[in-house]
Amino acid sequence: MNSDDLAAQQAGLDAINAILFPYAAERMAEIKANSTRFVHYTSAAAGISILQNNCVWLRNSSLMNDYSEVKHGLDCLFYAWNEKGLGERFSAVLNAIDPNSGDKLQATFNDTIPELVSESYLLSISEHGDGIEDRVGRLSMWRAYGSSTGVAFVFNQHPFISPSDALHAYTSPVLYGDRSDFAGMFERLVNGFEENLSFLTELVQQGWSATNMVEILRFAVLSAKHPGFREEREWRVIYNPERNPSANIMSELVVLNGVPQRIHKIPFVNHPDQGFTGATVPELLEKIIIGPSAHPYPIARAFADLLEERGVQDIGNKIVVSDIPLRQ
Repeated sequence: MNSDDLAAQQAGLDAINAILFPYAAERMAEIKANSTRFVHYTSAAAGISILQNNCVWLRNSSLMNDYSEVKHGLDCLFYAWNEKGLGERFSAVLNAIDPNSGDKLQATFNDTIPELVSESYLLSISEHGDGIEDRVGRLSMWRAYGSSTGVAFVFNQHPFISPSDALHAYTSPVLYGDRSDFAGMFERLVNGFEENLSFLTELVQQGWSATNMVEILRFAVLSAKHPGFREEREWRVIYNPERNPSANIMSELVVLNGVPQRIHKIPFVNHPDQGFTGATVPELLEKIIIGPSAHPYPIARAFADLLEERGVQDIGNKIVVSDIPLRQ
């Protein structure tokens, strides 16, 4: 396939995603245009583990800090679907595209709710700003995730926005809002389906199935968050091994804070044959910000040693010690 064919294929995918995931497509276009980087705030201990094991963990949604967000997302969806009447409109347009698919959607989604809660694995990242934030990090994030020895891994955007399906894990922007905000975005989705009825019907005739629309609902639920957290500017890498497992993501049983649990690990490995590149540590990691701590320089030296082991060059410019004042 030549470059023109690839460009045409990507344009087609972009057009479909703009209909299926209008908010995500819009936000993805913004970060591409602005070359926005991502950042992952964590403890120094977890950061050391990430580099030593050459991977990041996806943790079960029920065990993360903000498990209530899944309930928030479900509440927002039920409000939009039932009280705002958007479920009836969405089902009707799906039936018009692919007979009976809309009728099956609600029952199918309801059946998958237990699995959505128990078998969704997430990695939280955040949009990273330029200027002062790039030098010292974000105070609210240090307070929330840094503990007394926090670090922030600043990543380039490429692997997160890659169209490759090598991992079967998908990057989704968080929608910050209440039930009304969510309903507004859901109505935008329904409007797009109604306005593109002929195009979507043609896709079905070519083999695409509207019965997969349950994934739209699942991603909407897992990407909704209370508006009070807006300053976090979070995105999520979402993976469901029960529905769509990947041979490139490993699984392991671990014990964290006394709780036995299964985690899934994304190695810092390229899969060029599947179009997934830029994921090794030297390619992916732009810098590490050492957070406010009583011992920042020993922590910085430990990370410098690990970066050297990973083949990272110009380490002196890859590690930044934040001088932001944070009272512990």
